[in-house]
Amino acid sequence: MSGGILGMFIGAALLATVYQVFMKWVDAETQDVAAELDNTDPPKKELEQPKD
Repeated sequence: MSGGILGMFIGAALLATVYQVFMKWVDAETQDVAAELDNTDPPKKELEQPKD
């Protein structure tokens, strides 16, 4: 019985820790993608030739 009660506290602490690590990983990936997009040139639009 005491193992189950102790497990609830350890499980919650472990879940919270894993969640925090996961969210930091996702945030780092998002910042990497944003930095990469800032360093790229926007696509150039081709100018249409006027039709005579």
